[in-house]
Amino acid sequence: MINRSAITKRHTAASVLAVLIFALSDVTQAKIYLGSGGTSCGEYMTIKQVLPDAGKSIDLWLLGYVSGLNFYAYATKKADLLANQSAADVIGFVQGYCSANRDKTLNNAANEYWFQISKRHSQ
Repeated sequence: MINRSAITKRHTAASVLAVLIFALSDVTQAKIYLGSGGTSCGEYMTIKQVLPDAGKSIDLWLLGYVSGLNFYAYATKKADLLANQSAADVIGFVQGYCSANRDKTLNNAANEYWFQISKRHSQ
């Protein structure tokens, strides 16, 4: 039997999240990415505290973005830079970066993470 109440609650939560992320993003900026990348680090840190489930959704975007970078690295260089990394490593780095750089975006934070692990991998 389908639990329509649970499905409705999930759809409502997803809609609220989408509206919140849209409202918090600067729609006047040109963007070269989809999803949460334009969210400022300050907004991300606030969302993580105030709306933990929404923060988890943003973390999923982050993990997908980094996984995409890793897929490209593997396809072009046969380098799996995430082989010794965990989701907690990625999220922990981004949270630390965002705490220190609240005016930067999640895209900046993810790219800095990628730069750091790329540098370690090439040494």
